[in-house]
Amino acid sequence: MRGYNRDSKRVLLVEGETDREFIKGLMELFEGERFSDVLIDAKRGAPSVLKSIAAEIRVDGRISLGIILDANGNPLDRWTQVVQELKLGCKDSGLVGIARKLPHQPDLNGTIVESTPRIGVWIMPDNNRNGQIEDFITDMIRPDKSLQLSREFIQSIPVDIRQFSDNRVPKAVFWAWLSTRKNPGVIRRSISVDNLDLCNPVAQRFIDWLGRMFA
Repeated sequence: MRGYNRDSKRVLLVEGETDREFIKGLMELFEGERFSDVLIDAKRGAPSVLKSIAAEIRVDGRISLGIILDANGNPLDRWTQVVQELKLGCKDSGLVGIARKLPHQPDLNGTIVESTPRIGVWIMPDNNRNGQIEDFITDMIRPDKSLQLSREFIQSIPVDIRQFSDNRVPKAVFWAWLSTRKNPGVIRRSISVDNLDLCNPVAQRFIDWLGRMFA
């Protein structure tokens, strides 16, 4: 799924394999056939996604281009980066109308610009909070003893001996929980109604955004 694909009409750019596997799993749960022709292009981190936007928006015949990025420290900063790259892609081309339609901040329900191609942006976890895709997934996990113990274990590790910063705690909790599943560490096997609350409001908004993006 990596790489530049000029033949793909509907493309979703994501930061890496974790994002691709999780989102692919959600798509399969929600009307999998509806998304069967969507290429989920897993890049090597946010800089790679941002760098590819200007070229991807200009691909001939492209119908839809979705972009999913982690907010990390600041969702508005991430949004500004996406807008800059979209405007760069529109510059000196017939796509200037897209740049004029871009809002000043991300839509809480997922941003969509109706144009050719249709442009969609989702800033993880919810277009509003700091964080990353692991925050989004963890919010969907059905509360159980293993999630509680995973959180307690990560939080019990003294700060002076752990090798990750505070903003990486949600990521560590998610991977600790995933290690307790029937297939430890395999994301796609854990994307099920048994493990995830698909009625979670943010999850519902995200699935709705995907549906509108790739209608």
